[in-house]
Amino acid sequence: MAKPLQQSMNPSPLSRLLDPAAALGARTAVPSSPSTSPTELFHTPSASSGVGTKREHSLIKRECVLTGPTDEALSRLTEMVRRSTGARINTSCAVRSLLLTLSGAWPRLEDELRSLGVIKLPGNARGREHEREAMERLLAQAIHRALRSSTGPG
Repeated sequence: MAKPLQQSMNPSPLSRLLDPAAALGARTAVPSSPSTSPTELFHTPSASSGVGTKREHSLIKRECVLTGPTDEALSRLTEMVRRSTGARINTSCAVRSLLLTLSGAWPRLEDELRSLGVIKLPGNARGREHEREAMERLLAQAIHRALRSSTGPG
């Protein structure tokens, strides 16, 4: 018969993944001032000047699959920002900037997407690429219409 453990074992990665307390800790809100605009984030005095405040950031790693053309577009955007501004940004920074751009259009974006009606997601099987690309173009058109009629990022 097995002896009871004297100390609890480290939980497996799967049990940590399913642990609600661990998930809550990972998704805890990041403290920041309520009226911070994206522009203010870049023009806030630095901590070394003694005037600014230190902000805590929580980064969440995401992974997505891109097609050749979308990967090229993301690389082009990142390189364009680097060349045009001299900023040494990475791809994650470019994606976060795109998402901030969308944040100003949420209500209008939702209206545009609803106007499309129910969309069936094409399967991932080979030979269905053209169906997925057509759906993505449809979504891109709705996003474009929402952005054109929005006031810009919050």
